[in-house]
Amino acid sequence: MHPAGPIAAAAAFWLWCSVAAAGPYVKITQPAGKDGAGTGCSSGTLIGWTVDLKDGIFISCGHGYDPLRAVEVEIDQHRTVAGRIIAINRDFDLSLVAAPIDRSNGIVRLADRAPRECGAVGLIGFPDKKFQHCETCISGRFWSKGACTTKWALFEASARCPRPAEYQELLVTAAASAPGLSGGAMLHDRKLAGVVIGRITNARDAGLVVPAETVRHFVRRNISLFYRR
Repeated sequence: MHPAGPIAAAAAFWLWCSVAAAGPYVKITQPAGKDGAGTGCSSGTLIGWTVDLKDGIFISCGHGYDPLRAVEVEIDQHRTVAGRIIAINRDFDLSLVAAPIDRSNGIVRLADRAPRECGAVGLIGFPDKKFQHCETCISGRFWSKGACTTKWALFEASARCPRPAEYQELLVTAAASAPGLSGGAMLHDRKLAGVVIGRITNARDAGLVVPAETVRHFVRRNISLFYRR
């Protein structure tokens, strides 16, 4: 068993990192409320539009946010707009955030499934509040229970054993995670193959990622929020 939790420490290492234009990737902040909920910096990815076409829909993590309060979404690293949380699932540690954005921005399409061990992926988000794109690979797979709680625990997944009841699958990246990358995108073949939600503290802060299959399930649960042609 390996302890893990929300991103809270500096990255141990990055593999092939670069800084570039953010495009459909945004920084999300929410000042701390009376209950202590809030986030100094999380990441989000544009995946669609609201049914009235007024707002873009961004996928992000679920921890840290107070769903009843507004968030601030930094667009193109220079303009900040008010956003709102329109769906959140603490078990999956995923949320959907709506915010006004120019419709010329392209969305990131969802992958059908995430690559497994040794698969090449890219991590995109705002570690340490700065936009970065990091090339890395999948290094492992775990079962997770108790996400977004102090009792969050991981068990190494065996290919010969079925997933235990009430657990979900998480992927592990060779590259470390860092504050602010939570909610960021894991890309494979230019599609969203997962969402970063944390790190393994006793494994060089290796990134923990919700795979594409769970992301698609979460989005399908909330498909009525999206514009559909």
